[in-house]
Amino acid sequence: MASVGSAVPALDVLRVAVSPTPGVGPFRFQWELAQPRQLTLRVHNVLGRCLSDQVLGNFPAGPGQARWEARDARGVPLPAGTYFYRLTDDRGQGAEGKLVLVP
Repeated sequence: MASVGSAVPALDVLRVAVSPTPGVGPFRFQWELAQPRQLTLRVHNVLGRCLSDQVLGNFPAGPGQARWEARDARGVPLPAGTYFYRLTDDRGQGAEGKLVLVP
């Protein structure tokens, strides 16, 4: 517990929205960063296998966005199905969710 008058650092809030879902791709990831961060996007199938692992780059505080083409790490289009994403910053904090790719 912080004592009165001590500074408590604010958490780096990473809010994420994905659209369209369900969708045919590409998908747009939008976020809000409290501080500048490097971001990485990982996409897994329902078995937990990582299909795509992309360093998106360095982004300033505030709103940002990136596009994911619904392809695996080799560039092969993914089949229709449910996928799980994790968007993380360079400290390992992040947000996760699911998206649905339709034919």
